[in-house]
Amino acid sequence: MFINGGQIFPIIQSYRLVWIAGRFSGGKTSFSYKVAERFLKNGQYRLISNTNCIWNDDPNDVQLMDDGMLHAVIVLDEGGQWFKSSKEIERIAAYAAKMDCIYIIPSFWPPNRSAQVVTIQPLFNFISAGIPAIVYSWSVSLGSFKDKGWFAWVYPQSIYGVYSRQDPGDSPETIISFLTQRTEEYIQSRGRNHGLQPMGETSAADLIFEASNTLVQAADSFSALSVGKSKSKR
Repeated sequence: MFINGGQIFPIIQSYRLVWIAGRFSGGKTSFSYKVAERFLKNGQYRLISNTNCIWNDDPNDVQLMDDGMLHAVIVLDEGGQWFKSSKEIERIAAYAAKMDCIYIIPSFWPPNRSAQVVTIQPLFNFISAGIPAIVYSWSVSLGSFKDKGWFAWVYPQSIYGVYSRQDPGDSPETIISFLTQRTEEYIQSRGRNHGLQPMGETSAADLIFEASNTLVQAADSFSALSVGKSKSKR
């Protein structure tokens, strides 16, 4: 059950690219599957994940449906280690709405800025105090548009047993390759041929773009550090 959670699911479905942040063993993956459950319940979506979960579908069995769309929720546990190239993200996420896909990335390591459209992270965990609730903050950052809010997940233990907490997980690269293939099939089914850049190939323009993006990320980190130091001096 969610308190003040009326906004978060429409936001996730609107923006479709979600980073679940937080400390190690902080419930990021549990919450990701709780989010996925909400979409799976309508019977339209399939679940693709690199962690063992009773709701998982075999990627080999997940094809484009009769309407030409994929209709899938993709959970990439610790995907921040892989989503470092903005071109890679754009390649599989540009068609998220057209193919009806929702990407959820529970990861201690931050993914590329391009994957941080919707960020959700825990604010207060009351479980150790005997209260079965976790309060989360959410924020949306897309260009000049900013929005934020909060909600609470009550009785998070209800998701236990749905997935294996001991499973180290498969490499997200396998799922990224699967998504690239399905995206290519989607493009071709519409009579187009964009010639998606193969995985692992990087042009000179991509390298320049990534270098610029790295500098922006470093500037953000430096800015946050400076603000923290200024507050500590007061």
